[in-house]
Amino acid sequence: MGKREQQRWTRVVIAGVILAGGMLPYNVMAQEVKADSASVSTARETDTAIKREQAIQKAKQIVSIPDSYKEERVELDTNNYTKRTQWNLSWQSNAPEEQGGITVSIDASDGTLVSIQRWSSQDGQASPLPPTWDYEKVIEDARSLVKKQYGSYASNLRLNAESEKQFRSNTGGQFFDQSLYFERIEDGVPVVNQGLRLSYDRKGNVRYLDFSWDKKLAFEKGQVKSKEEILKNYTDKLQMEVAYLPNTDRPNGKVELAYVPSVQLTDSFYGTLPTAVIDARTGKPLDINTGLESGYTIQSATPLSSTSVSVPTNLKLDADQAIARARQMVQVDDKMEVQNKSYREETMPYKRKIWDISWQAKDGMSKYTGATVDAETGEVIRTNVYGMSYDMKMRENAAIKVNVTQQQAQAKAEEYVRRAVPGRLSSLYTASVTPNLYNNDPDKILNYSVTFMRKEKDVRVIGEGAWVTIDAETGDVTDYNLNGFKQPLPEIKNVISAQQAKEKVVGFLKAELNYLAPNPYNPSDGKNSRPAKLMYTIGLKDQQSPFPYMAQYMDARTGEWKVYGNQPVNNTGLPVQDIKGHALEKELQKIIEANLIEVKDGKLNPDQKLTRGELMNLVRSMHRYMYNYYPGVPNPTFSDVGEDSEYSQAVEWSVQQRLLKKEAMNFDPNGAATREFIAEIVVRGLGYDKLAEIDGVFDLPFADAASMKHKGYAALVKRLHIMNTDVRNEFEPERQVTKAEAAVILYRYLQVKDKVSGQ
Repeated sequence: MGKREQQRWTRVVIAGVILAGGMLPYNVMAQEVKADSASVSTARETDTAIKREQAIQKAKQIVSIPDSYKEERVELDTNNYTKRTQWNLSWQSNAPEEQGGITVSIDASDGTLVSIQRWSSQDGQASPLPPTWDYEKVIEDARSLVKKQYGSYASNLRLNAESEKQFRSNTGGQFFDQSLYFERIEDGVPVVNQGLRLSYDRKGNVRYLDFSWDKKLAFEKGQVKSKEEILKNYTDKLQMEVAYLPNTDRPNGKVELAYVPSVQLTDSFYGTLPTAVIDARTGKPLDINTGLESGYTIQSATPLSSTSVSVPTNLKLDADQAIARARQMVQVDDKMEVQNKSYREETMPYKRKIWDISWQAKDGMSKYTGATVDAETGEVIRTNVYGMSYDMKMRENAAIKVNVTQQQAQAKAEEYVRRAVPGRLSSLYTASVTPNLYNNDPDKILNYSVTFMRKEKDVRVIGEGAWVTIDAETGDVTDYNLNGFKQPLPEIKNVISAQQAKEKVVGFLKAELNYLAPNPYNPSDGKNSRPAKLMYTIGLKDQQSPFPYMAQYMDARTGEWKVYGNQPVNNTGLPVQDIKGHALEKELQKIIEANLIEVKDGKLNPDQKLTRGELMNLVRSMHRYMYNYYPGVPNPTFSDVGEDSEYSQAVEWSVQQRLLKKEAMNFDPNGAATREFIAEIVVRGLGYDKLAEIDGVFDLPFADAASMKHKGYAALVKRLHIMNTDVRNEFEPERQVTKAEAAVILYRYLQVKDKVSGQ
């Protein structure tokens, strides 16, 4: 991912979390700048109130450092972006039983605890089951920590209600932290992204802490418009339109049809929710990242070309041809040499064959240029240029010169895209030209971000298109990226009307008053205050947002709120209707509440008989290994489960986890998932398979023992109360399991594994 592309997506994530009522770490937000320039400078201990040994002692009083962890680093730094001088202390363990690290940061001026980060090799083995600790006690301990460690700030810290609600919902897991957020309050108004965030591991220990508090904020005062007026003005202008919504986070993910807000109300051409930031005093829309009025939006009514040109599909470019194609799009001089030329075949997010080419200055420092070329189509997918000029501008803002206008930047970007992807021009529309400012100074433009959205037959494809960054001084293209065009688009039919969609949306919206301080992407002098503006955030009411940190959308066919991408189990948040009265209803409800089994449109289909492939998908989802955390492999283990199979990721993951044997050539994904098959998976998951294969170790209290192939496995799961026999004391090894039966078996297995591992 290119530097500017990464910034673009970082800001989208930040905006989404803020509008959902969440918080991103202050220090993490500065990372995109840290990658561009030296943001940390060394300070002197003689100038600090808190000395080295005091900082170490305080850190050890707050965090328990195990004996296996040895001191790795003691560093005094001044962060130029937060203007905070702090001690960064770290300990590391390389012990065989646990590899890990602990980092603690202490403010060197007053001893305030700034951050804690803990990681351990044991985290990857954590149980997917929700933690069983006392939530009331953890919350009370968190309140006590606020009083003890943040006494001078405590009166302005309030536990965010939505954060507490999510915390108590018990849905955190391996990739979703159990977190509490204490928000900063000024004059009764929350300050966006300021406060204390605490994340916990399964044992109730703080795994992550981040304290964000800018002392140089000047809070805007004055009369503000009412929530009702802001909300009415927004909803009066709101228009909804059908859009294609690609889903590349899942294997064989399909394009959905969604109702989304039209681009007249937002600069986010890939946004799916009716969200906005409004100046509380003027009622004008703001850019959430800068606090300024929304940027220069083009919304071209015509594509870059009215003529459709076919795209090659099988060019099979070799290295030299790929380099030649890349050189048509990037400037490479005699002082640069090829650093890398590598071929790879991707499966995620799309299946494609590409060449990565890069050049670097012979001095190894002053300039880097990279390009990615599609080996089959010849299209240039990505380019980026990195030089020392950007660093210099960030350090010395007097070096910023603006020689290029927005209109010139637009023209240069359009010309570049025409050369990069000539076969896509009839689908690309110029959407916006946004100046990126140094410290929000409109006279100090670093570069322009030019967005091209993809539309097919006048329907937007969310998140797909092209992005170009134009240097405001030289007019050079410093970053370019093309995304999408790989998934088939569904026919638009059986959708509700735009008016029906709007009526559904309007009833779900809310307006909340906040202070917005522009994110500290650029350094300040530490003397002048940053303005914190009064603004309203428009978003969904809490009850319509069961998964506030997930990407949501309105289903264009039903009008229901759903989530896409890395999906949780119940994608509507509605009660599950088809388990009422089921023999396993109680256990199934626990599994659903634990976020371990996928529910679609309010239905579980508990009596569905599972194939072997379907069972493996269930096994993986109940371990909470979501799709986009495992990209699959180009060389499948089994000949009948190729990389395009809907079971590929689950099967390959299960092989890596030793849940499946890989001796056989075929897996038979469409064969019946039998009770004996799931028993074998469970025993292998517990690590008892060698024991189970020893003859004569276990009693076989089964009436049908003679018909069983793997008697030891069945005996073990019976002894551990994971699987039972029927009224005739038969294990029924060849009977095909239902989804309900399999889910309950796997849930019991996870409970046993919890006890065995002591998690």
